[in-house]
Amino acid sequence: MDLGIGEHKWTLDYTAVCVIRYTECIVQFSIIGITVLMVAVPKNLPHAVPLSLAYSIKKITKENNLVRHLEAFETTGNATIICLDKMRTLTINRMVVQAYI
Repeated sequence: MDLGIGEHKWTLDYTAVCVIRYTECIVQFSIIGITVLMVAVPKNLPHAVPLSLAYSIKKITKENNLVRHLEAFETTGNATIICLDKMRTLTINRMVVQAYI
């Protein structure tokens, strides 16, 4: 792969790309391993819940969804159906079932 930057041409060979991907995999597995160790020790469990919620919020913001409050996001995690208005927003802070199927 040639990267033309200014007057210089840089080339990335196949081994450099493999090293980058290998490093990304090592980092990902390290994060998973640390998470498993944190959850395995009961004393660290209160720290794991906000971390997992923060990770979930990070993923959902990539899909252009806005989460302002961590507690609200935790509550909506148990919902099976969420009804929104035509602007796709929840405007009232309470949900009331009007009808059921």
